Amino acid sequence: PAVAYDVIGALSLAASRLGQLLRQITSYLDRSLAAGRLGHDHGGDPAPDVNGAGIFLDDARLSAAALAGDLSQAQELLAAINGSPRTCKDQP
Repeated sequence: PAVAYDVIGALSLAASRLGQLLRQITSYLDRSLAAGRLGHDHGGDPAPDVNGAGIFLDDARLSAAALAGDLSQAQELLAAINGSPRTCKDQP
């Protein structure tokens, strides 16, 4: 149980940091697009794809926040769990 607790905690921490990273990526793409530094492999306007990616990145940010919350709650519930089950004589 201790290993599960630790791994879930690490995953929760990583998920909680994804939101900031995804905002930074979106901001970088928006600034690069506005500055004319992006092209498209097929010769088209990169704006629709960059804007579409921004929508999905925002959705991913919200999903990451929900994931972090769920993992944190799971870790909290596991805090009192140990590897010493009660025997029949221990039970009331």
